[in-house]
Amino acid sequence: MSVPDRSRAGQPPLDGSPPSLEDPFGDDAIAWTVVEVGDAGDEVRVVPRVGAGALHARLDAARGARGWSVSYAAMPGDAIACHLVVDGVTKGAVAGPALAGGPEATAAIALARAAERFGATPPWPAGVSAWVACDPETLEPLHAPERPSAGGPEGALDGAARAGASAPTAGAPSGTAVPTEDAFTEPPAKPEGQQMIDRLIERLKAQGQGLEAARILVKHGGYGKDPQAARELYAALRQLLLAAAPRADEAGAPPAEPPPGAAA
Repeated sequence: MSVPDRSRAGQPPLDGSPPSLEDPFGDDAIAWTVVEVGDAGDEVRVVPRVGAGALHARLDAARGARGWSVSYAAMPGDAIACHLVVDGVTKGAVAGPALAGGPEATAAIALARAAERFGATPPWPAGVSAWVACDPETLEPLHAPERPSAGGPEGALDGAARAGASAPTAGAPSGTAVPTEDAFTEPPAKPEGQQMIDRLIERLKAQGQGLEAARILVKHGGYGKDPQAARELYAALRQLLLAAAPRADEAGAPPAEPPPGAAA
């Protein structure tokens, strides 16, 4: 599991007083979490967090290299748990699998959530989000959104901040949302149908088809909103598996599981 490297950077303020985790961060400390993908696949909705590097630097400056530690643990469903210890006090958080950036981004999100419980928050209004253009293959944002206009409601962005992306409205497609486990608890077990889909995705990843499988998931809006949608998703993934595997290998492979929701 790849996690952010611990930084040893960070200097105290010029007046000599040590910084606090609650002290404001600059805009250069912001990293962006992708929480939703537009139906066209070329834009994403992002929310700000404090980046892992900035958190490491602040922790080193505020508490010293020996005054804090962080550890990560893999959890079901590709979630990652983070334990952040500052001056002997432990606070934890869990992040579901990131839509962009892989396990490293998931770990960074978990770290940012744990740090928020110590008062480390990004220098943007609470609840703010923005739509920005992204790389259709990796879903990585192509640029950062502009800061919301002064005096606007929390979570709202002016036209310039939307950077040309369509604003989410009641009639706009909802896209695919990322899980937001804010409590440090183990995610609930997935239904059997979703577990079957997960096993099929793992087989596709082993064949080097992980990116194509992710695109199919985005196209179907996740696991599907009902049993019929789940069966259609499973069929699309299964077709990809059959197309990628040589016939000889497929003949010797174990029999496929029935689609989710199919009668026994």
